[in-house]
Amino acid sequence: MEITCQTDYSQKALAAMSLAARKTIRRRSNRIWSIYAWVLSAVLLMSILVLHDSPLYTALEGALLVLLVTLQFKQDAFNAFFARRRLVPETRASRTVFYPDHYVVIFPAAETKWQYSRIRIPVETRDYFVLLLGKYHAHAVPKAALKGASPEEFRAFLAEKTGKAVRKIGRWKQP
Repeated sequence: MEITCQTDYSQKALAAMSLAARKTIRRRSNRIWSIYAWVLSAVLLMSILVLHDSPLYTALEGALLVLLVTLQFKQDAFNAFFARRRLVPETRASRTVFYPDHYVVIFPAAETKWQYSRIRIPVETRDYFVLLLGKYHAHAVPKAALKGASPEEFRAFLAEKTGKAVRKIGRWKQP
C-alpha cells in the first residue's frame, strides 16, 4: 500500500505545525512564557487603571497591552508568518510518499528519506496530520490531499509504524 500527499506549506499549514509543537513538545516553555505574558498584561492594565500618568504613557501602555494580548491569542499565526518568511523558495511545496518501512519527502530541490522511528510525536489537527521530528522540525500532511488511504486509515497506519498513538489537538467540529 502506497500513501501519497501533496503539501503546500501555506500560512494555514505552518500554523497547524506551530500549534502541534506548542501543545506537545514545547508545552512547558510555552506555559512559562504564557504566564509571564499574562502577568505583564495584568501589571500593564493595573498601571493604566491606577496610575493616571500623562496621556502619552497611558496610550503607550495600552498599545503594549493590546499587543501582548493579541500575541497570546494569535501566537500560532505569528509563528507561521515568520516561519513562512524564512522558508527557502524550493521548500514551499512538497510531495510525500509513505512506504511500509520509511517515508520520502520530495521537494523541487531535494529529496529526503525518513524512518518512522524519527517521528517523536504524531499529531492530528482538524485539517492536518503533523509529524513532529523535534522542537523546530515537522512535516505537515493535509488530510484533504491524502491519496491511498482515508484519514482514519492513515491515523492507524501512523500509530502502527511509529508505535505511538496519534494525539488529537486543536478545535474539532462536532458532527
